[in-house]
Amino acid sequence: MKNVVILINLLVIVAAVTSGCSGYSNKTETPLPTANCPPLPEGFTESDLVGTWVSVYGDGDIDTLVVMQNGKYKQTFKTSTPQYNIESDWKKYTIERRPSGYLWVHFEGMQRCDDVRSLCARPGGGLDPNSLGTIDYCEEVGVKMTKEVILVVTGDGNNAPKGIVLRQMRLVGSDWSYVFKLEK
Repeated sequence: MKNVVILINLLVIVAAVTSGCSGYSNKTETPLPTANCPPLPEGFTESDLVGTWVSVYGDGDIDTLVVMQNGKYKQTFKTSTPQYNIESDWKKYTIERRPSGYLWVHFEGMQRCDDVRSLCARPGGGLDPNSLGTIDYCEEVGVKMTKEVILVVTGDGNNAPKGIVLRQMRLVGSDWSYVFKLEK
């Protein structure tokens, strides 16, 4: 009888995990809470997102987000190839609390400027709606981002300022992603 209970529990887990990864949406799917990323620190508040966040990519390009308390942000991307440098106007961001305990921050019009420079030049920001999309590897859920970039707010086990990082979702088909860290 004990083996039957274990088997049923395993089948329920497999069904739940596979249904959580079954597709993509422009917003959220109902994911299972997972422990794939460190949890937000105790005492975290949304005001902890305010500040200057920096991500440095493999070839030394620097992506900077200035996040204000009033729901506005500005992006600057600097590279050794001047035609890819950008500085945005002030744009809107919104915060989405996830059942997993993580946050998604929706940066409207943000350019996805990591190691794939052609993504950074997309008019209106985000990713092409015909692309394969991204995977939030913290929740194991696929997400399509058109006209926005969604960053996942999680804890950071490496003593980052305020104990959090902003994680880029992994592009489908790749095995890498980057984080934005708060400048001290």
